[in-house]
Amino acid sequence: MRVAILGDGIAASTCRYLLQSAAIWTDIRPAARTRLPAILLSECSQTLFRNVFELNDVFCGLPQIRKRLVKWCDGNAIAVPHSAGVVSEQALLDAVRSKSRAVSPPPGEGPDEEDDWTFCEPFFPLELRHWHHPYR
Repeated sequence: MRVAILGDGIAASTCRYLLQSAAIWTDIRPAARTRLPAILLSECSQTLFRNVFELNDVFCGLPQIRKRLVKWCDGNAIAVPHSAGVVSEQALLDAVRSKSRAVSPPPGEGPDEEDDWTFCEPFFPLELRHWHHPYR
């Protein structure tokens, strides 16, 4: 099986890691975009990254957010409890990519073969997306 991944951010890198863990060949097609300087990750998301990628040190010492302001419609802003850490996209990407494994293409298939599936990151430019999926 072949999976094309359009994009190279957190979602694409996570998808690639999970597919490669199942010995599925992936082809990353990067999109040129600036990395986000800060991502707010809840404690649940941090735990998920720790468990899936075995990332124990990445979230240590992050700036913490303990409450946030929320405003609905024309009402007043209220402070609500929150629990999250702030991490740069590049730091999280580096940590996730350090766990990736190389998976060889399926036997007898070259780089010009058609992909079985395509995963597209939200930030991938619309004009570069292709949506041809063969019926099997």
